[in-house]
Amino acid sequence: MNNHIFSVSELSKVIGEVLQGSLFQNITIRGEIQSCSTKGRYTYIGLIDEQKADDASLTIVVGPYCDILTPNYKVGDVILVRGNLNYYKARGSVSFWPRVLEIDGLGQELLRLERLKQKLASEGIFSLEHKRSLPRRVKTLAVVTSSSGAVINDIRATLKNRFPVKLNLYSANVQGKDASVTLTKALQNAINDAPDLIILARGGGSKADLAPFNDEALVRTVYSSPIPIISAVGHQVDTSLTDLAADKSAITPTEAATFVGMSLVDVIREREELKEKLVQVMKDRILALENRLENHIIELDSLSIQNKLTNI
Repeated sequence: MNNHIFSVSELSKVIGEVLQGSLFQNITIRGEIQSCSTKGRYTYIGLIDEQKADDASLTIVVGPYCDILTPNYKVGDVILVRGNLNYYKARGSVSFWPRVLEIDGLGQELLRLERLKQKLASEGIFSLEHKRSLPRRVKTLAVVTSSSGAVINDIRATLKNRFPVKLNLYSANVQGKDASVTLTKALQNAINDAPDLIILARGGGSKADLAPFNDEALVRTVYSSPIPIISAVGHQVDTSLTDLAADKSAITPTEAATFVGMSLVDVIREREELKEKLVQVMKDRILALENRLENHIIELDSLSIQNKLTNI
């Protein structure tokens, strides 16, 4: 146990030496701007972790020598700052003085996505009560995906080995700037044609590649569809908002195809089960008729004996 008694100035000096030492020099911090105000040549930013305002906060002091790479930052933005910690002994406060400041594009998108997810969830877009069972018999299947690539070929190959269905392709861009618009339009066209089932699919990719499937308009179209929809976007590690809004989600487009109606094996098995049930029903019916006939014969014999006794 340390019995040394520090004076305020001694302890402040130690804290300053630690915080302003090499350990906390030229470090990078990421956070969400909670507050922002300018006084003279300095801008004071209240920085917090994304979606965690109550956990911790840090004052960022942006001075005239800071290299601001993206100047149009505002409250709610996620930023990256690189610089040094500073300890102000007179107030006993810690602040961060950045040499470089920029908006974090990836962090910004993740924050936007999380806020949209919470908004849609609050409206019941992802509720289990809204999800419908998939039809057991599918005659017409609509597939919304790119006309090129492995996805549509994988779906066709899987269906060929299961049970023949009529497949209508509604082509759309599955990545890029206009992908969400073309996907929403293609999905709406598929809904208007009233198939038995719809698959919305694309293969794996980066989070940026999968971004169109997190588009609010597309998610709402999935939710409002009167036709059951299977969403198969990306791989197991990815969960898009369309996956959450759809009636069923699949890890891959190939798995989605296995959810389309019954396979030929299932049809044959069901036919055999129905055949067995029909045979059993017929046997039970015949047995019931035989019992009724036997009872009638007994009644007739009884009446015949009574008639004979009467005539004697």
